[in-house]
Amino acid sequence: MKFLFRILPLLLSVSLPIGPSLADTMPTVADLDFMNGAWKMDANPELTEVWLDDAGGVKQGMFRNMKNGKYYMGELLLIEDTDQGSMFRFDWYKADFSTFRPSGSPPIVLRLTDSGIDSATFRNIDQNQQAPQHVVYIRTGPDQMEVRLRPLDKNGNPDESKLTVFKYQRTTIN
Repeated sequence: MKFLFRILPLLLSVSLPIGPSLADTMPTVADLDFMNGAWKMDANPELTEVWLDDAGGVKQGMFRNMKNGKYYMGELLLIEDTDQGSMFRFDWYKADFSTFRPSGSPPIVLRLTDSGIDSATFRNIDQNQQAPQHVVYIRTGPDQMEVRLRPLDKNGNPDESKLTVFKYQRTTIN
């Protein structure tokens, strides 16, 4: 009986979680509602990005780039909750639906590493990829959103000297 009283606290401490699990603390697509809707940057190039409400652990979007009034390229955007976290997958396409990436290379994959009420940070899981390696979405006002793209430096940190910022205004889809 004394043995049971000695081992019982040990068994309870192993079987009962003390705090939230990693899966409970990771950001998910449900945290990205601030991205919903249509966003446009009137410049040359003219950029449009549209995000749907999340459904079934997936948020889907599209991006269009118009140069000098002509279609230049588009992206299919998908953020999915997985066992490894929320993954942001996208690929670039020309008007004929051929891809901009080298033949045989996979689509771009970034992991959602942080989110807040009006922000989300994605980091490339393959530093050998030439695509954006650090992407931040920030809602800067009720009808404004910025997308900040950075490569990573040799130490794996965002390279601020090569920052690209897209400044979007909320728009409607015709």
